[in-house]
Amino acid sequence: MQEAIDEQNRKEREIINKINQEKNNREAENNRNLQERKRLENEIIEKYRKINEERLDLENQSREGKINSSNQGKIKQLEKELDLKKQILEIHTRQSELKRNLAQQELFAYIEQRR
Repeated sequence: MQEAIDEQNRKEREIINKINQEKNNREAENNRNLQERKRLENEIIEKYRKINEERLDLENQSREGKINSSNQGKIKQLEKELDLKKQILEIHTRQSELKRNLAQQELFAYIEQRR
């Protein structure tokens, strides 16, 4: 009888340890994901800023009668880069969610296995 109680207590401690480890892992992963998301968002903001600068420069040149096709090309290139950054952010967000869901499923499976 005591052996069964000891075994049950051991299993409960294992589960608690696993839950705590998973919590720590999840917090670390969330911090990494948050930093990466901020980095990507800052890159997107910077691209918007550059596009606005180029558009303003193009407007100024247009007013002065100095239309320059290189500015239009720069704007198009910056818009392509912006679209790419947005896609990367979207992919990163989806991957983060998938990793989080997978880790949660693995934890639940581990707990069920240990019961």
